[in-house]
Amino acid sequence: MKMHSLIFGLLGILGASLPLMAQTPGSQPVPQPLLSGPLLNRAPESALWTVIISRTSSRKPEARREKGAPAELQQLTVAKSKTTYREERLLSDGTKSEVWRVGAMQISALPGSGELTIFEPSPSSIALLDPEAYTDYSKTDFPGFEWISKKNYRGVQELAGRPCLVFEEAASDPSGEAPEGAPQILRTSMAAWIDLETRLPVILQKGAKTNAYRFGTPPQGMLTLPPRIQSLLDRRAKALEMATRRPARPY
Repeated sequence: MKMHSLIFGLLGILGASLPLMAQTPGSQPVPQPLLSGPLLNRAPESALWTVIISRTSSRKPEARREKGAPAELQQLTVAKSKTTYREERLLSDGTKSEVWRVGAMQISALPGSGELTIFEPSPSSIALLDPEAYTDYSKTDFPGFEWISKKNYRGVQELAGRPCLVFEEAASDPSGEAPEGAPQILRTSMAAWIDLETRLPVILQKGAKTNAYRFGTPPQGMLTLPPRIQSLLDRRAKALEMATRRPARPY
């Protein structure tokens, strides 16, 4: 409970942090040379983290979600054990679900029936997927930070007693950038806070959406797939083996 209070406190502070950086003495990131090393690390081979997602809107609370609109992801807890991941998802309507990832395969239960389903996108289609629905863990544990670079590094700022690297990217001005007749692409303003020591994410702001990252005690030992998921994967592997097995040559 104490950690959740800290996270929500950070969300409240950071909701107004970007305009305050230019107005409040001491609130701006302190310019410091960017030391060598990765800007963002992957999570350790054994790790546990929670992403708390908040969204702000200028509309009245009762009008924020249209009638019949799908519930939004509100919290994501990820347990990692090498290339096996377990995601626990909490939606804004209170719905909870569990998703397992083994390599590129995503295994989840259908709402209502509980029937297991396997989703394994082709490498060419992964980039088209919503990262909230499917994270390409072969490339990153923390989607959404691909834009950070030395060019948009702003300095170091302290959050909750931890020095953080700060990156900021303003929304693009589309005027005159696209050829005549081409659609204009509006980019959302973004900001990121990365722990200076661990190089793990602390906060990611993308327009009206804020992700706050909290790291916990990693799982003890390897993650073990639930028996019915392991059974499903075993049956699938056997079926694929049978389908690809060459027929025996006749004598």
